[in-house]
Order: sequence, then C-alpha cells, then structure tokens
Amino acid sequence: MTARQSRLITSGVLGIGAVVLAQTAAQLINYKFFDLRLKVIDSSGDGGLFGILGILASVLAAAAAWAALPRLPEARRLLVMLAPLLTFLATDKALRLHDDVPNWLAVYAPLLAAALVLLLLFAHQTNAEARRLILSALVLLAVAFLIHQFGNPALERLHESTADWLHQVKGVTKHGAELAGWLLVGLGVVAACAGEPEHRASTRRKTGSSC
Repeated sequence: MTARQSRLITSGVLGIGAVVLAQTAAQLINYKFFDLRLKVIDSSGDGGLFGILGILASVLAAAAAWAALPRLPEARRLLVMLAPLLTFLATDKALRLHDDVPNWLAVYAPLLAAALVLLLLFAHQTNAEARRLILSALVLLAVAFLIHQFGNPALERLHESTADWLHQVKGVTKHGAELAGWLLVGLGVVAACAGEPEHRASTRRKTGSSC
C-alpha cells in the first residue's frame, strides 16, 4: 500500500464513520426530544438532509466508476457495464422510479444481481486494500436490503408500533448501512485507482514480465 493510498483510505473511512454516526445520533435525538418533528434530520425516510446524502453517496459511487474507466485499463470491460448500471441505480434512488413499477423487486432483481456480480468481479481484479473496501460495502448494502425487506414484518410480529425505539434502531441501521455501503463503493474504486501503479508492478513480478 502506498502512503497516498493509505492516507486516502484512512481519511475516507473516518469520514464515512463520522457521517453515519452523525446520521444515527441526529435521528435518535430527533425521536427522543422532538418526536420526529425536525424533518430535516429525519433519516427514517428518503427526505431531509440525510436522504440527500444517501442520494449523493450513490451518485459518487457511479461517478467514481466513470472516472476509473481511463485509469484502470485491466478492468475497463467491467467498468463499461458497471458505471451505467450504478448511474441508473443512483438515478432511481434520486427519483424513486421504482415506486411506479408494479412488483418492482421482480423487475429490479436482475439489475441488483448484476451490480453485485460486477462489483465482486471488479474487487477480484483490483488491489487488496480496494478489495476489502468493496467487499465491506457489499456486505453493508446487503444488510440494508434485508432490513428494508424484512425489518417491518419482523417488528410487526413483535407487535411493536412504528414509533418505538426498535423501529428507530431498525431505521438508522438500514439507512446507515446503505449510506456507508455506497460511500465505501466509491472509496473502493478511488482506492483501486490510487493503488493501480503498485498493483500493476506486483502483477508483473508474479507473471515474470519485464514490460
């Protein structure tokens, strides 16, 4: 790992942690002291400040994939497919396109599966530091998706109302995991670009190439 890549990853992870912590604290303070009246810091939905941050996180992930195209020639074929797909998912998140699609999950499942596979393949082709970031991102996004799909039914079985602490914990966990996941995807792609010269040199040594 180069010093530049180390600084990038450290500052990026610390920044992501700070944003997620701020979102969690704001939501719980809003619930505890303001009865969720402060919509600007209400992260239980897609509106407000943290809803905008969630959209920006997915946009940044897509932008990083586009920016990596000329920087990562060995992964170009993957990025040519991944960048438009992430752009569509970011657009969908911003405009809530799937809200108007009946049985949206059945329609979107192939797209989500394709994004997962492409990111896994991309992680496999990049350096170890970027790979860890992207794999961590995928775990967090999977957690967010599972909570989104099954969180409310699970709480309903416990006969919990939508205004209790468990619902708030469910909400901040889901949105925090989603926000951190998209930000880590972007950071992982950027880290892959930052570590590319070293990664190429290591690959050449393993293959015995002198080029």
